Amino acid sequence: MYKSHQLLKSGKFGAALKIAAAIGVLFPSMHANAVVEQAFSLPMTVEYDTNPVFLSNDKESAWRYLIVPTYGIKLDDGLNTWFADGSLAVERSSNTDLIVKREDPTVNFGWIRQIAGGKVRVRGGYEENSARIVELQRAGLILGTDQKRRTRMFEVNFEKLLTEKLTAFSDFTYEKTTFSGGDIGVVGYYIPTLRVAAEYQLTERTIPLVEFQVSELNPESSPESRFTGAMAGSKFLISPAFEWNFRAGWYDVNGSGNAESFNDWQGVVAAIYRTNKTSTKLEASRLVEPSGIGEYYKVDRFQGQLNYELTSLSDVGANVDITKNEFRDFDFKFRQASVFYRRTVAQNWDALFNVAHRQLLIEGDRIYSNTVGFTVTYKIPTF
Repeated sequence: MYKSHQLLKSGKFGAALKIAAAIGVLFPSMHANAVVEQAFSLPMTVEYDTNPVFLSNDKESAWRYLIVPTYGIKLDDGLNTWFADGSLAVERSSNTDLIVKREDPTVNFGWIRQIAGGKVRVRGGYEENSARIVELQRAGLILGTDQKRRTRMFEVNFEKLLTEKLTAFSDFTYEKTTFSGGDIGVVGYYIPTLRVAAEYQLTERTIPLVEFQVSELNPESSPESRFTGAMAGSKFLISPAFEWNFRAGWYDVNGSGNAESFNDWQGVVAAIYRTNKTSTKLEASRLVEPSGIGEYYKVDRFQGQLNYELTSLSDVGANVDITKNEFRDFDFKFRQASVFYRRTVAQNWDALFNVAHRQLLIEGDRIYSNTVGFTVTYKIPTF
């Protein structure tokens, strides 16, 4: 009890609670006739991991215990929508040498304004998570210590119907990522991104599209790199059950100083198929992303998701995620496959059983980890 009291009194979480309380007080007072919706969930997870830090030799296992209280609120007056949500991931383990104690907050807030033939959306956010987990998947880095990765972001989205069939989109995003806890081989960076796109309703089932994107990666104490890319493609609504889409084009990364310059093709193809009891989604892509080692990198990725409804209260599913990440001096592959069983056990209570296998292939080594987890979630979808 004392530890929980001290945690809530700490500056970070005390400020978060004050913000949440202020949101709860201010939202209803903005418009007397507005509709207010709130939601709450509390997932509680116990997981066994055979190799949580991906050691190639002297592997050690650990139990992980995680609770993530999450609260969201939305106010809608028909013209404006204000929203905010926050969570606190509290993690403990049976071996603190492998998995340190963590309390990672996430906060999102924003506003959506309906305009003639479109809408404007503004959103801000803050997130803390494990540098070890994120940079393992993004950059293949096996970090010796588990430090914090902090991300602050702000974005503005604009959507406007220009004609009966032509819709324009514009997005601006600013993201800043920092790392703390000592020299762990990664560097912070900030990256502004501008994207403009357009869709044309050619027929009821065919929607061609084009998009153009520019961004600039600015790492701490390193030269910046600029990304320019364009893609064109189409959405195809084959039937109410089946749809697919593709985008393809070219990109160029121009690095200043000793930063790398390169160019290549990029693209995405995806398909979704639904029946009364199943949902299947497949996606293959080649894209460019920023990383914690201070440069853009190329990502080839395949994702597959399958869901099957057993009864009105239960379902099963499987997920596959395969990536190949290419950097200037090395490349690696990360593979993950999982299956789950989920069931509603009582009003407001869900249970989930999950089994996963992960592989990291880097510099001739094949490192793997297996996890078995059980999650019980208490949730109030709306109140």
